[in-house]
Amino acid sequence: MKYLKAQQSFLINQSGPLTTFGSNYFAWEHLPNSAVANMSIAARNALNAYPQDWPDVQYILSGVGLVTNTPGDYISIGALPMKISSRGNVTINSTDTTDNPIVNVGWLQYKTDQELIIQGFKRCRQIATSMGVVSGPEIAPGITVQTDAQILAYAQASAGPSHHAVSSYPYAVVDTHGLVRGGISRLRVVDSSIFPLLPPGQPMSTVCPVGGSP
Repeated sequence: MKYLKAQQSFLINQSGPLTTFGSNYFAWEHLPNSAVANMSIAARNALNAYPQDWPDVQYILSGVGLVTNTPGDYISIGALPMKISSRGNVTINSTDTTDNPIVNVGWLQYKTDQELIIQGFKRCRQIATSMGVVSGPEIAPGITVQTDAQILAYAQASAGPSHHAVSSYPYAVVDTHGLVRGGISRLRVVDSSIFPLLPPGQPMSTVCPVGGSP
């Protein structure tokens, strides 16, 4: 009945739970000491190389993250590493511009990134348990996935992008104020394409001051 009411509310008034895109709640954290203690010295050093206010992991709570064939109320929690060493690349596929490029996302190539996603996954389970809203069994990946190797294999198989493209504009083309170099005056680029790297969290909070800076 509640699903029908939600559908009617959306179709008639464009209101209700179906107006959300699914992921309205975000959180960031430095991993607790109990989690960091399970990581290698190399991984800890990699985390400590970032500024103190740079979070380790971002969590996204979603009501539409899992596709199932069984009706019901589901919640999924995604862990996004904020301190990563892995890098991907884009190369040309042929001399024909109609051919798609070769995209290598390069996710989780480094062991430090692998350790971070494993701890982030474990934290997702802890968060789900502590929320007090979970009333049924874990659907994905399921309680049989317990070891670090199993968790990593699941993460590698199910990882996806968080759709925030940055750093697509060559940094050498603009100066530190976003002004275009090469003799063009009073022309600035004020979007995320000029970021030298992806800042932690949602980039809009960084794009706005970039656009408003003198």
